[in-house]
Amino acid sequence: TGAQISKRATEVIATAQATAQTSRQGLRAVSDTAKAMDAIREQAEAAAGNIVSSSETTKPIGYIIETATASWQRRLTRAWVRIT
Repeated sequence: TGAQISKRATEVIATAQATAQTSRQGLRAVSDTAKAMDAIREQAEAAAGNIVSSSETTKPIGYIIETATASWQRRLTRAWVRIT
């Protein structure tokens, strides 16, 4: 009957509208997730850059410590030889 067809059409329209709303929410969630992932990537890249910079800074410090340690070892060895 016409009333049943009208009722069914109304139900189909409501279902289509709910589906469209859910799809919009899903798209927003995907977009938000992509933005968050971009922010995490940028932070990870910045952290990696800081690590590289720190590594470059600590290399000369390590060399200085190595040199000073070797120098003191030579001095101690010479002093020990003089004592014995």
